[in-house]
Amino acid sequence: MSAETSSLPPVVARWKATPETGELLDFAELPILDLGEYSKNEGHSKLAKQLVESLLDYGSVYIVDHGYSVSQMDRIHDIADVPFSQLSMEEKQAYSTDVRKYLSGAMDGFRFRQYYEMEDGSYEEMETYNLHCVGYRAEHPEILRPFFPELDAFARHNHYDVAYPLLRLIETGLNLPDNTLVNIHDFSLGAESQVAFLKYFPRIGEEKQEAKHTWLSGETTKDTFSLIYSQSGMGFQIFQRGEWKYVKHVENAIILNVGDGLEIFSGGFFKATVHRVVRPPIDQRSTPRVGIFYFLVANNDVKMAPLVQSHHLLAHTGRWINFQSKFAPGFEPTVFQYKSGVGIVVQTSQVLVSEESGHMGAEEPTQVVSEVEVGKP
Repeated sequence: MSAETSSLPPVVARWKATPETGELLDFAELPILDLGEYSKNEGHSKLAKQLVESLLDYGSVYIVDHGYSVSQMDRIHDIADVPFSQLSMEEKQAYSTDVRKYLSGAMDGFRFRQYYEMEDGSYEEMETYNLHCVGYRAEHPEILRPFFPELDAFARHNHYDVAYPLLRLIETGLNLPDNTLVNIHDFSLGAESQVAFLKYFPRIGEEKQEAKHTWLSGETTKDTFSLIYSQSGMGFQIFQRGEWKYVKHVENAIILNVGDGLEIFSGGFFKATVHRVVRPPIDQRSTPRVGIFYFLVANNDVKMAPLVQSHHLLAHTGRWINFQSKFAPGFEPTVFQYKSGVGIVVQTSQVLVSEESGHMGAEEPTQVVSEVEVGKP
């Protein structure tokens, strides 16, 4: 085989995107942030203000011009389906997250359908494949290994070219010292940032078609934030202004969702995005959907504690703040403990800051023993 031939990327079956629905849906109102403006003169400060206000007012935001083209994302979609369509049952079992978690505590690998039980007693029809940002941390199926250069490049792109600029914009928007957030989000084995592929399957049979409308109940994620690549298959919703709203597909856009980490680091200034997955519209129910995600997670040893003060945020943003410290001082879990689930002490006090008067007041904290439930990334 010639050097030219061997340098070509491996061939993979093309993934066909779900045709867009013809149904009229109630969509969330989300701003669009053009990351291509990040390096331009005055673009940084303008984007910082836009990002902070968007997350405060809407809870989420679209990111466009993020550095990967439509054709590059088509290729990632093709690769994303490989662990679902080309692995045997034996391989899926051998590389399952249950086996990995038992052996090493890692969550790399395959997760089977019907892993999570729904409120009505039925089970979700979703398979997942997780890859730690440092892909070589765990062994992966042979069929995936030829794609690792592309997967590594994709993970690094999400971390360095998308997540880091967003963290720096948040630092600017909150008037934090440079690299306050960046320095606690390493691309390393000491953090749990990961690429994740999800595949939703049609529910078979009338009893499944008539199952509860909600497939995955409302939740937040335990990361700092999630980068969710927009797809044409409908079903993803966010809770916005007291109502569930569909997230509209925007070609080659990323949906930025706030996680528990950013909420805690900001003292509750940003709120974690509550989201869920519901049954697709009728004209999309027979088509499988593949989702692509990057979960940004702070370093394992970072304490889950506010990095800002309430008076600082008020002075810089002029916003009314319901400032909260989720955990009692001295009892903050590390990021690793929080994601894993440990006994902790919860701080139930809050500091209320009036935008009009700037007056701060706090109730005496009440400390209670609680336990973090083990949840999704």
